[in-house]
Amino acid sequence: MNFVLVGDDFPAAQTLKLLLEYPSIQVAMVFSSPQPERSAKVKALAGQNQIPFYNSDLIKQTEGLSLLSAQQFDWLININSTVLIPTAILELSRAGALNMHPGLLPAYAGLHTHQWALRNGEQTFGSTIHFIEPRVDVGD
Repeated sequence: MNFVLVGDDFPAAQTLKLLLEYPSIQVAMVFSSPQPERSAKVKALAGQNQIPFYNSDLIKQTEGLSLLSAQQFDWLININSTVLIPTAILELSRAGALNMHPGLLPAYAGLHTHQWALRNGEQTFGSTIHFIEPRVDVGD
């Protein structure tokens, strides 16, 4: 199985690390933030494993679509990233595209979900993994 990972910070680095533990999984390429403080861990891990690394801003540009079109991949994983992935890129994934949202959907869509949960006095909290649809924070 081939994966493309889009993500930032510790959650994306941990996801990449986990994917690399499985011999049957190939990580084709990684996209992360142009901000070094958000991408350093992901970039270092990709470099140590000879995985092509790109700025996540490319996903919204023709160049990103070209890069991904040239690469066959089964799954696109988006974790801890605010990049809105265009439909044309979602359609390239043979099996699907998954997003890890840091809140329970649909109640906690958008940003700063943990802060809203605290403000609302929630006693429990969680995250949601869902298929990416062309709209934000929707999908099974």
